[in-house]
Amino acid sequence: MRVLILASHFPRPANPLIGIWALLQAQGLRRAGHDVRVISLTPWLPAAFSRLPRQGSLGRRLGEWASCPERHDWDGVTAYYPRWPAYHAGPQRALLDRVPAVEMRPCWAVVKRPLDALVSSLAPDAIFAHQTPINGYVAARIRALRGTPFVTIDHDLEGLNGLVERPRRRAHYQAVADACSAMVGVSDAMSDLLSDLFAPRRVHTLHTGADPVPEHLRARRRPRDLERRTILLAVGGFYPRKNLPLLVRAFAAVAADHPDAILRIIGDGEDRPGVEREIAAGGLADRVFLLGHQAHEVVLQEMVWCDAFALVGRAEPCATVYMEAMAAGKPLLVASDGGINDVIRDGVHGLAVPPGDLPATSAGLGTLLADRAGRERMGAAAQALQQSDLTWDANGVALAGILAVAAGGT
Repeated sequence: MRVLILASHFPRPANPLIGIWALLQAQGLRRAGHDVRVISLTPWLPAAFSRLPRQGSLGRRLGEWASCPERHDWDGVTAYYPRWPAYHAGPQRALLDRVPAVEMRPCWAVVKRPLDALVSSLAPDAIFAHQTPINGYVAARIRALRGTPFVTIDHDLEGLNGLVERPRRRAHYQAVADACSAMVGVSDAMSDLLSDLFAPRRVHTLHTGADPVPEHLRARRRPRDLERRTILLAVGGFYPRKNLPLLVRAFAAVAADHPDAILRIIGDGEDRPGVEREIAAGGLADRVFLLGHQAHEVVLQEMVWCDAFALVGRAEPCATVYMEAMAAGKPLLVASDGGINDVIRDGVHGLAVPPGDLPATSAGLGTLLADRAGRERMGAAAQALQQSDLTWDANGVALAGILAVAAGGT
């Protein structure tokens, strides 16, 4: 089967971390025996912008967009990067979120002809569109031109909940839902919401996955300065939903009882000042380490070296980092409203705490830090579950089945 994936959040040569889960999923689908190509709509900027200093998140983003090539091969998955004449940054983003038609209609008029020619040359049997607002809309337009069936997948539970207060955005989703063959959510809560809102008999849950941790990373010993530490690791964007300041505050509450414990955090973003304030308030400059953005292999290495993985963001859909921590054999500390709770059991694979609950989060961290045998037992159970049910290969097989039904027209 020839599958075309539409994914705006997809790795680019200048930023191989963005949307890496979409690449890993595409590679899993390819290993399942399918011809997989990707179109990642990328904002247009003059090439001269690639020579500007890449300071701050906006500078890095502008440079990344301007330097993006027309195509790139990712270990057998070819990605094409046609230009999209809109920018999801700055004050206009709120307007585009409320009224997608302001962006979609004029942008489609610009890209229609070259995009149709590219899709025609790829001749897919089915399209898989990540996120309804842009890629689902484009897939619906391609279907109107060429009759190519498509399936959407959404990853943002809060965004779906917000449709109730945004009637124009909801109408935009509804038009895509009416045209697609199926909709997919990455958690049961998302699938239930999609079903309630749009398509009662055409919704599937497809949890994210992880590949095995490479053996050379498993074999590498911790650096000397980490050898005698109990390491908590968090990985995620620094924005309010991730609750990283709360995680630091919870660690501060138990740090004195566990003098060998440290917290290492990979990521960056708008909430960094809040995280830094909590580090300073707790006197944790030598106990909490902000590692910034890191290459995927570095993330996996940190997961091998850590003793437990903690990410207590609210309404987490089903973050790939949980699966990767499980693949490394680590117990999880998660918020109880996240999609990961579809597949793990509290007390068996890790601990679940109410979202935003500081005392419960502190107690969960304290339990993990105090009980080495419990950590190892839950980590082994988490790894066994991931290896049996939550791999990208298993995801690829399941996704292929959904797309095959779409391509077959049933």
